[in-house]
Amino acid sequence: TFYILADHPEMKATDAITASRMMMKGRKWDLFVLDLSFFWWILLVSVSCGIAIIYVEPYMEMSHASFYETIKDAPAEVQAPAPSFSAPVVEDTSDDLPF
Repeated sequence: TFYILADHPEMKATDAITASRMMMKGRKWDLFVLDLSFFWWILLVSVSCGIAIIYVEPYMEMSHASFYETIKDAPAEVQAPAPSFSAPVVEDTSDDLPF
């Protein structure tokens, strides 16, 4: 949402939230995997008593900005329709019988 507001300062906050939701449709797993990739970096920050945050925080922010730049102009992924559990249609083949 912050990146959307930075690109469109005239946009209201509620509109930016709506745009963010639409933009993230079908991409939440990708963002989760991106955030999960920082696990060891965050552990390094903990082990170094916070000193490594000087390197890790800008790296994480630039990764999120790059993610936003990648998805901002791309169309949202089309969600697959829910599977239908209706009974299959059986065709009448009585005209094909030889007798």
